[in-house]
Amino acid sequence: MTGEWHWDDESIPSTDVLYRHVPRKTRLDPITGEWSLTLAAFTADEMREDGWSIYREGLMRRHGLTISDIEASGSAPREVWAFEVADVRCVHGCGVIDQEDRSKLPLGAAHGLVRCDSPRPTKRKIAELRNRLIDRARLA
Repeated sequence: MTGEWHWDDESIPSTDVLYRHVPRKTRLDPITGEWSLTLAAFTADEMREDGWSIYREGLMRRHGLTISDIEASGSAPREVWAFEVADVRCVHGCGVIDQEDRSKLPLGAAHGLVRCDSPRPTKRKIAELRNRLIDRARLA
């Protein structure tokens, strides 16, 4: 990581959907019968390395990509979960940037990162954001 830290691109609409492709890290709520993500889907170490990896729906449409393209990437059993940019931004100092991943083209053209306003966010901020996203995420 070099240069200025970019953590939010205000030109990205808050209504845009973000997709997170994670190893099967879910649990079944015994009361509601609904599936939800576990804490393992959003690790503090990954956030501190560069941010949480996502694919942005607006970029996917622009490049002719679909959720099937996300599902086809990766080898272990994985799931695609969706939440909105607004869910990230509702936590003070958290945002979304586009960051193409050229090693994974064509899907990498829709790649972005969920980040905090500091490259070394506090455990408290990571936990607040992680809990918000777990609460808001739905299986895509």
